[in-house]
Amino acid sequence: MKSLITTLPAWLLLLTIGGSCKKEAIIEESAPNLATCRVVREEHKGLGPVSRIPNPSSETVLVGTEVYTIYKYDETRYKYDERGRLIRSEGYGPDGKMENFMERVYYSDRVQVRQKSLNSLNTTEFTILLNSQGDMYAQIHQNDTVYFENIRYIKEGYEIVDTKNNGLLSVRSKRKNGNIIEQQVYSVLSGTFIHKYEYDTLRPAIPPVNFLRKDISRNLVTKFLLSVEGGSAFPTGPLHQTDYLYEFDKYGRVRRQIFNQKNIESGWGQYVLGSRIAVFDYTYECP
Repeated sequence: MKSLITTLPAWLLLLTIGGSCKKEAIIEESAPNLATCRVVREEHKGLGPVSRIPNPSSETVLVGTEVYTIYKYDETRYKYDERGRLIRSEGYGPDGKMENFMERVYYSDRVQVRQKSLNSLNTTEFTILLNSQGDMYAQIHQNDTVYFENIRYIKEGYEIVDTKNNGLLSVRSKRKNGNIIEQQVYSVLSGTFIHKYEYDTLRPAIPPVNFLRKDISRNLVTKFLLSVEGGSAFPTGPLHQTDYLYEFDKYGRVRRQIFNQKNIESGWGQYVLGSRIAVFDYTYECP
């Protein structure tokens, strides 16, 4: 007697076997709401290892046609309230240990800020005063030092005028299409510094962490140029340039930001973030 399987028609055999196989459901990851995405972790890397870390891990990064070896410098983690306002940041060293933190408590007209260094055990507390739009216009420190910020609104966006140190320093920002294209930083002692910016107008900017200021740009910055004019303390003309490169995740968010920094005139290390090549990696949360 022939077995049942050998006597079944081929099409019925295939149907029987196929019907007995259970198909696994494929669950596709839903795309995040990009409008609500915020940075929850920021890793800073650069050239040259931190000396106190034995056998530090490294990676390579391509900048133009050059390959560089970079090392982790530090990491900052951010926490927000249900309204998306920053309430705590934590700074970690390259060894993964927390080194400092900052906390904010919000009120209708002010924000109380506490910063603490875990290495020196120093604590700094100050108050940020808010205007009716919720923007910072002054800081009052423990020693009663007051830094005023006068924010003037213009039709297209914001014109920012910062006056600090009893008027010794002021900043005026020019905007175009939602981006800061030029800042005039005036110092009584040093003359006028000009900050110029260029943008990729097809890409949105990285979500800002500090929500107390609206003098931010809409798009991704691609170039920064610093020059000085009208001062006797420094040479006039271009002083420093930074070119920005980006890597994106599958949702179009900035995964990595690379600073390619160059001093046109020597002595401008305050504009260099850790090293000539600086790298920032971003992790997001999209509630």
